[in-house]
Amino acid sequence: MTSAAVFAQGQPAPPVVAGDDPVAAVIEGREWKKSELEAMVRSMGPNITRNYLADKRTFLQTFALMAKLVKMAETDGMDKQDPHSWRLFYNRMVYLAQARADGQIAR
Repeated sequence: MTSAAVFAQGQPAPPVVAGDDPVAAVIEGREWKKSELEAMVRSMGPNITRNYLADKRTFLQTFALMAKLVKMAETDGMDKQDPHSWRLFYNRMVYLAQARADGQIAR
């Protein structure tokens, strides 16, 4: 497993050896390999990374609950209804604009 120091510094994880990347969780029918979870968590910043490393079980339970609620909301069409559709549109704009301003998107 990659050390907390590597995660906190945002350095890339060591290469995964074939067969050494087990499915760590199945959430809403999607299999999450260990490397995928770790890549997602690293991309979310130091606070999320610390939470994950401190208590993976609780992090995954919370993540699974959010995924379930999102699926329910999308099934109900909430993502297409006002005001939710506008909020999603705006938050996506804010995130991508900030990422571009910070130079985080490859050209």
